[in-house]
Amino acid sequence: MPSTLVRLLRYSLHFKKNLALACALLLLATGLDMLAPWLTMIYIDEFVSQGHFPLAQLVQIALMYLGVIISANLISYCQSVSYFKLSAKVIYQLREQSFNHCLSLPMAYFQRRSQGEIIHTLSQDIEAVRHLFTHIIGRTIRDLVTVSAVIIAMLMLNVHLALVCIAFIPVFAIVFLAYRRYSLPLDRRLKQQAASINGFLNESLQQVLLLQVFNAQSRFSERLNAKAKQNIALNQRNIRLEALLLRPMLELLSILMMAALIISLGLLPREGANDALALGMLFAFFAYLSRFFEPLISLMQSQGELVQAIAAAERVFSLLDEPSETATGKHKLTNCPVIEFNQVSFGYEPHKQALNDISFRLQQGDMLALVGASGSGKSTIAQLLKGYYQTKQGNICLDGINIDDYQLASLRQGISLVEQKPFILSATLRQNLWLTQSHKDEALIQVLEQVGLGTWFKQLEQGLDTQLDNASDALTLGQKQLLCFARAMLCQSQVIILDEASASLDPDSERAIARVLDQLRAKVSLIVIAHKLSTITQADNILVLEQGEIEQQGTHDQLSQQNGHYRDLLHAQNPCTLKALA
Repeated sequence: MPSTLVRLLRYSLHFKKNLALACALLLLATGLDMLAPWLTMIYIDEFVSQGHFPLAQLVQIALMYLGVIISANLISYCQSVSYFKLSAKVIYQLREQSFNHCLSLPMAYFQRRSQGEIIHTLSQDIEAVRHLFTHIIGRTIRDLVTVSAVIIAMLMLNVHLALVCIAFIPVFAIVFLAYRRYSLPLDRRLKQQAASINGFLNESLQQVLLLQVFNAQSRFSERLNAKAKQNIALNQRNIRLEALLLRPMLELLSILMMAALIISLGLLPREGANDALALGMLFAFFAYLSRFFEPLISLMQSQGELVQAIAAAERVFSLLDEPSETATGKHKLTNCPVIEFNQVSFGYEPHKQALNDISFRLQQGDMLALVGASGSGKSTIAQLLKGYYQTKQGNICLDGINIDDYQLASLRQGISLVEQKPFILSATLRQNLWLTQSHKDEALIQVLEQVGLGTWFKQLEQGLDTQLDNASDALTLGQKQLLCFARAMLCQSQVIILDEASASLDPDSERAIARVLDQLRAKVSLIVIAHKLSTITQADNILVLEQGEIEQQGTHDQLSQQNGHYRDLLHAQNPCTLKALA
């Protein structure tokens, strides 16, 4: 926990002026607050005990007292505002850094963590860190400064009584350490359980139609109830721990301290005329003692919030500690390359190969088709070519240069991927089309015409400013796929990968895509992953994959004449074609 707090406090060093101002105002406000009991002691000792009340001096000390109280409150207000500005800058930086780092993580990280857990970290965990920095840390620093100032003031008044109070500080520290030892692991589990529940809810609501189709609501409700019961059990343990070590223990320690002070009062030396002076000192001492109890109780009571926020901060820093994608390459992809896979083997999990000894060559401007059953490794080849993962064995070369030696930004710009599941941003049509760089409206409209969305676009009242959404019914699945294809074309990439991009298209849209592909032939390299064999008949080379291995390869005419998986697929999709070949 200390390392997490220190790491969080280091962020404040990026804003040294705000930090220095907040610290200076805190010290000044605390110092003024310590003067009030001291002025009261002077009033009792100099006036009440002497029975002497000169008006001018009384007015003077009253004005000093009012000035100290008003100044302390005003400076405390300014300090709170100053610290809030500091904390806002720190949390803004942390939130921005976490989001940007998340976008730079390799795809393997997103396979290990559910989408709901990641969203929980970026939203609720960072919100808990904001509360930690804005309220808990600020209050803790203020309480520690107050306790230190009170101890100094009490030592100046009476060393004997002050040492009695100081003697109880280790007892408070022992209770604090005991509570932290048992509560921090528990709060870590509570945060993990909350993230698991949020992840489950997020994924369930995304697939609510599927649950209704299969009448699986009750089953998923039972799973949610099981997670909720675990969460309730952990919260009950946390409440029992707080009930034992927080308020009751604090009240007991306070009573013991007061008893020790009362006993100590009987041991103080008394010398007749000094009794009145002792009365003024005792009044001031007990005034400081009230200021001593309040921050200690606040420190102890804030431990529940502190350990919960620390658990959230650990999850945020765990995200930040995840290694980003390596971008050490020096080469840039500036032309349509020759692509070579040389005995490539790869697995998402240890001892489970997704690809095994894959070798092929794609010449500049050629079209390569990948065919095979689900799980045969087609999409894995596309993911490796985009640089999302690194090969375990073998190598991938572009123009004879290892793919790891290319800059990731250049690689992603030069190779576009249109995935099987299209995704539309909650943004305007214009913003959906140009994600990385702006284009003239004429270019956007031209691309929409090319992919067969011209008629649809002309029907939009707001044109390129039309607001779109992935869950909206304004777009059919086929139109979403065409829009994603238009997005890829605007990138002006040297290689375009279509991962089942035509699976959701109607015949007219499919013909529109075919026309665009014909226009792109010889200008860019095309890799088409398809189940529909009718879309790949013009491919220069077709790889038939089976369980991560190349079972057959050749052109459509060559493979249709051979006995094998490709001929079986061709017969299953179009029996008439096979009879004609026979």
